[in-house]
Amino acid sequence: MDIVDEAVEVLRMVGVSLEAGLSESELRRIEGTFGFRFGPDHRDLLSRVLPLGKGWVDWRHDSDDEIRMRLDRHKDWVLSYVVENDVWGRTWGERPTSLFEAADIAMRHINTWPTLIPLYAHRYMPAEPTEPGAPVLSVHGLDTIFYGTNLAKYFLTEFRLMDWEPPADYGEDRKPPWSQLEFWFGEPDFW
Repeated sequence: MDIVDEAVEVLRMVGVSLEAGLSESELRRIEGTFGFRFGPDHRDLLSRVLPLGKGWVDWRHDSDDEIRMRLDRHKDWVLSYVVENDVWGRTWGERPTSLFEAADIAMRHINTWPTLIPLYAHRYMPAEPTEPGAPVLSVHGLDTIFYGTNLAKYFLTEFRLMDWEPPADYGEDRKPPWSQLEFWFGEPDFW
């Protein structure tokens, strides 16, 4: 049984409402509309089943505006910290005194971050390029952690069938490029 088989099995076991998966044309329309490609596991999951209900993105029926809001939520959180709490990235240079200029610079940096695609609530998977077995990230404000080392382990953790365990195989030397926006179990790259 592969990771996505296990993930679907967990969703069925915990009673998540599942609709028929997205067709290839539906997946291409979503990717074209929003300018990303789903990672392989996320794409495979959505081609098999479409989880529905509170917290899930309804890729088939939600409006483009609703989906865009979910795609941008983690970026909006960071921007709100910049604007409301004087948070500033260490690598962004000197913070301007103008709030509008600071927000503009912050958004330019934030928009260079790799795309994270909402999975469930405030959990995200990286867009391509990733390999099968990509982790799921929990992103809330500036708090970002690996919440599952793959899709199946994430669902087991999310639905409390397994205790959360920090990844043992994602040390600093193996940190994938999309993880640069996550603040690696501790001090954020903001002060």
